[in-house]
Amino acid sequence: MSAWKWKRLYHYSVINGVAAIVANGLSLCRNQFFAQQTGEMAETWQKAISQTQEASRRQNMIAAELLGLYAHRQLRPILLQGQALACLYVQPDYRSPDEAITIFFPFGTQGAKADDWAKEHGSDVDEQTKHVLMFRYQDIVVRHRHNLLQMANALHNRALQNIVQKEMRESAPTFLQTCDTRVETLSPTLTLLHLLLSIARSMLNAGVAASQLVDLGLYLRKLGDRVDYVKLQDWLSAIGMQRMASLAGTMLIQMLDFSADEIPFLTTRPEASVVMAVTDDLFSLQKSRGGQWYFEQGDGIFVGTKHSSAMLWQVHHSARYITYCPAESISNFFSSFVHSLSHIEE
Repeated sequence: MSAWKWKRLYHYSVINGVAAIVANGLSLCRNQFFAQQTGEMAETWQKAISQTQEASRRQNMIAAELLGLYAHRQLRPILLQGQALACLYVQPDYRSPDEAITIFFPFGTQGAKADDWAKEHGSDVDEQTKHVLMFRYQDIVVRHRHNLLQMANALHNRALQNIVQKEMRESAPTFLQTCDTRVETLSPTLTLLHLLLSIARSMLNAGVAASQLVDLGLYLRKLGDRVDYVKLQDWLSAIGMQRMASLAGTMLIQMLDFSADEIPFLTTRPEASVVMAVTDDLFSLQKSRGGQWYFEQGDGIFVGTKHSSAMLWQVHHSARYITYCPAESISNFFSSFVHSLSHIEE
């Protein structure tokens, strides 16, 4: 490939959170004629690996410390995403760390105590997002979640919270080992639901990333046999997300060479145009096409939007998925719309 194409591939990899994984794959193909690179480009890939490993190591240390502190106080912290999924990888430290360590507190009393501790020992505390507290601990961003995920549609959100609470109370605890620390994570079925809903939310708001599809694919390959797919289908039906889950499954078939038999939650086959649109989002060089858009009041009595292109992108995306999750896509758009109005002065 030309130098321009190598740089393009590198940028795609960084934006999609898979730079170290792609770099490792290229190293395995270094003797192939079409995978030959310049010395400068090879150094760039190696630097991506080193930076990913260092960031992962740092997050792992802080996560293990925090989870140990919370567990000692009997707050039942549940590790989400990041380190919980990195354990699936052949080289866990090659998975790009998330923007924050995410810890879920399923029960209100323990979650409130954890928030109090964070306010006392952390810095830059932010409670602007409902059911979420963000703070910094030893210069690492940490997120406390009191809801596993928040859906835009009120009815579906209530159904999801009931599902999560019931599963947390009835299922046996699931543990993993990270940094020589035994930590609790979600049950296999709830983990898969969380992965699918996270991908669906990304599709609606900013476009799916390759790292999310890799996480989903690895989970199905490594731990898919532990999932109760009858229960999963019931959950997806209760929150109106069957077709969005099928769309995520179709992306695994298209992008990662899965077969339909490997995806038990694949109930329908999405239209080719929608699959192509998701693929276009995947290969966009913009980190967030939705961006931050909101309305503001001008010098006179009229109100306008500061980022009209971002608003139009959000409208377009909501319309694209309206047949896949009508209630959630419409609610998601109006939720963004209402949030934008909050920037207008009284």
